[in-house]
Amino acid sequence: MSDHFRFIHFTETANPGRKTKIWVCYTNSTDMPLGIVQWYSPWRQYCFYPTNTLVLSADCLRDLVTFIDGKQREHKEERP
Repeated sequence: MSDHFRFIHFTETANPGRKTKIWVCYTNSTDMPLGIVQWYSPWRQYCFYPTNTLVLSADCLRDLVTFIDGKQREHKEERP
C-alpha cells in the first residue's frame, strides 16, 4: 500500500511483532528514502524519523504533516 503526494510518497513496510504500522517516506523524483513514520509510544502518536541528511521544502513538510495526521486519525478510529 502506498500514499502519494506531490513531492513524496509513503510505502508500508513489514513490521512483525508490532501493533502499529511503519511507512518509509521516499522522494517522488529520485525514489530516495527520506525517513520513516512510526509510532512513538511516549507521545502516543505517529512521528517522522528522518535520515541523517535531510532537506525538506515547506510543500514537502505539508505533505508529511497531512500523511501523519491521516494515519493518526485512522489509528484512533481502529481502537476499540
